[in-house]
Amino acid sequence: MPTIGQFVHARGRLGVRNGADVVPAVITRVWGRATIGSHDVWLVNLHVFHDGPETAWRPNVYLFATETEARSFPGWNAWRVPVLP
Repeated sequence: MPTIGQFVHARGRLGVRNGADVVPAVITRVWGRATIGSHDVWLVNLHVFHDGPETAWRPNVYLFATETEARSFPGWNAWRVPVLP
């Protein structure tokens, strides 16, 4: 289950990323579970940190378990950062 304050990776359309395809984000609200296609996801709000002084708020973002799942859907979405042993 995702928690407030957890860091994730996010991607989507926005011009203030210095060309980066993936940006770090922190979860600010967990709304609940949803099903997108065959994927069980969480619906969350994110505070996105771009490469530079700009930040953005993204409400109602789908949080997938993996990057591969997230990249299969257009628009803003996120996935959990892999935890190293």
